[in-house]
Amino acid sequence: MKKENAESLDIAHFLFENDFGIVSTLDPDYDFVALEPTMLLVLTREDLDYLLARSPELLAAYHKLVAYWAAQRNYRAKLLLLSAAERKSLLIKRWGALTNRISNKDLASYLGMNVSYYSTI
Repeated sequence: MKKENAESLDIAHFLFENDFGIVSTLDPDYDFVALEPTMLLVLTREDLDYLLARSPELLAAYHKLVAYWAAQRNYRAKLLLLSAAERKSLLIKRWGALTNRISNKDLASYLGMNVSYYSTI
């Protein structure tokens, strides 16, 4: 799945198998678009609060998930500070074969560059 800006179509995030996302309902500018057949499980904040209140032993795992999600966002922010060639190289190194499942247009958008430039580096 990709998280894209509804107006500009810029890609903000990708989700792969067994991944998860934290989505704010206060930010209606983004849509999630499936790139492949996808099963999506959605848990509302209220349901999550109820689950954690009933099973406090899950709290540590939830904190790890939130930390992981924050690290993913931080990784992209740092990635965008690098040169275009470094961004592409690190992304391919990190995601490996997963990049083959995503169009160059979407990858270029995620990395903040023109698709033709992305293809030439």
